[in-house]
Amino acid sequence: MKKVSIDCYGNRNDLDPQKFNSTLGKKFPHLIDEQETAVYIAFAPASIVAQPIHKVVQSGTVTTITWAYGAWSDRESLTYDLTRNETRTVTVEE
Repeated sequence: MKKVSIDCYGNRNDLDPQKFNSTLGKKFPHLIDEQETAVYIAFAPASIVAQPIHKVVQSGTVTTITWAYGAWSDRESLTYDLTRNETRTVTVEE
């Protein structure tokens, strides 16, 4: 097991530093779930055990985008507390 930092698209600081937390690492949505109160977006298939998931919420004219790390199936119960510019440290198997 190893601790690494990931950005909001799942790019790891140890694998591709040029893409990590930069516009070079931006990925296209793979899964989108539009609900009444929020839109959830993932950038990998649902079969990926844990991945960054974005939550988009609109309140009046203001749109807020936050992200969490977890399983797509748990997207509604995850804690979304990071902005797209923040990174998170996760444990991965090597």
